[in-house]
Amino acid sequence: MRVNQVPMLAILMTLLRDPNPTMRLLAATCVTNLYRAEVLADTQVVQELTVTVVPCLVKLFGEPGPTQEGACLVFAILVSDSEPMQQAAADASTIPALVDLVHRTAPSSSTSTNSSTAAQPDTPLGLDGADWYAERTARDRQHEAAFLALAAACAQCEPARRLVLESGVVKAVVKALRHSSAGVRAAAGQCTKSLSRSVKSLRTVLVDEGVAEPLCELLADTNPAVLVTAAAAICNLVLEFAPMKDTIVHHGGIAKLVYLVDWSSPTASPAEIAAVHVNAVWALKNLVYEAKLETKRAVMAALGYSRLHALMRTPNATVREQALNLVRNLVHGGDADVDDVVTGLGADRVVAAVVAALEDAAPGVAVQALYVVVNLAAGNDAHKDLVMRSDAIMRHVVAALGSPAADVQLGAVWAVINLTWPEESEAGTRVAALRAMGVERRLQEMANDQDAKVVDRVKAALMQMQMTLEL
Repeated sequence: MRVNQVPMLAILMTLLRDPNPTMRLLAATCVTNLYRAEVLADTQVVQELTVTVVPCLVKLFGEPGPTQEGACLVFAILVSDSEPMQQAAADASTIPALVDLVHRTAPSSSTSTNSSTAAQPDTPLGLDGADWYAERTARDRQHEAAFLALAAACAQCEPARRLVLESGVVKAVVKALRHSSAGVRAAAGQCTKSLSRSVKSLRTVLVDEGVAEPLCELLADTNPAVLVTAAAAICNLVLEFAPMKDTIVHHGGIAKLVYLVDWSSPTASPAEIAAVHVNAVWALKNLVYEAKLETKRAVMAALGYSRLHALMRTPNATVREQALNLVRNLVHGGDADVDDVVTGLGADRVVAAVVAALEDAAPGVAVQALYVVVNLAAGNDAHKDLVMRSDAIMRHVVAALGSPAADVQLGAVWAVINLTWPEESEAGTRVAALRAMGVERRLQEMANDQDAKVVDRVKAALMQMQMTLEL
């Protein structure tokens, strides 16, 4: 199907070329709304509209006032959560246009920044109400809109992120994190979040430009939208990036993130409060991922094991999942890493919490609990015995071997492998117990599984069990 075969779309395509900028913006808005509502499902129609709507909006970036601002916001909605659309936008030279717009809408140096933690008259980004929106200067609104468009343009598209990071605009992004307007701070935080998803070599640009300190400052902001984006950006930056972990710790990030775990505000909606909680726990989880024992201990000294236990039982399933993942990361490493958690929570409470999570109705929580078992089983004989002595845990491990989900199967197989290392003194006893539970038979049945990773680990587990019995 072609666009000219649909009367309404044909009219909108004509209006996208109207000499009046406002009319072009309205037409682009209509097309964008139809696209986001999935009314335009035909691939050819979407392609035709993309090559027309995106250039139209890019040209509107050059219009003055509300039209420019509206074009940025419509563009952000159009490309949001769509890597193909973001790639098409990058191919249409959108990134240079948005970078230029960020610079053109930036305030003068005398009015650009203020303390991010001070109370501001702004209302959180995205809340209803024309009054708070009107109170901000037109230039601030345009600057915010430019950042939101830039954030959306590279949220899922790595080539677009590369273009942004190589454009030199990161200095402006970092500066905007300390802007006097909460809306601009939140938008700059959103942009940082998008860029922080980049490959490790490119994320270095953010670190080199000093993004860590203003991000940590934003963790004490009064605006929920700012808190959500700042914590989300930190989530991405600290993952597999040891220097950033140290920098966040140095700037007091641990205490600020722990404070946000239970954060609340009378001006924030329940959804915003929940988002702050999730991102705070998520950031702490990533902070301890493959971290030094010193960093793990610093996090738990601030958070506390009782609080961690409460997070594993909170009504919010996403928080529960992140809390279990936090435990998973804490017990990954050496015997001392496992000992800290077992001592901090107590052996009985560790087992009870893991069993409850394995039985959780939320699949993500159960998967994380299974990998907590995997990491506990990688510890010394005492840690392995903690797993083996729990009939409930072992029932779930055996059942997981028959799961239709490959990641669940893989976790269960890894648990078996970690419990049966031949070099360990009690390995033979554990192998005999596992055989009595039917584990060996289950593994043999899995030897022809369709997932290559599962099959590879199954063969390793069977070989290891056999080697242990022969010793």
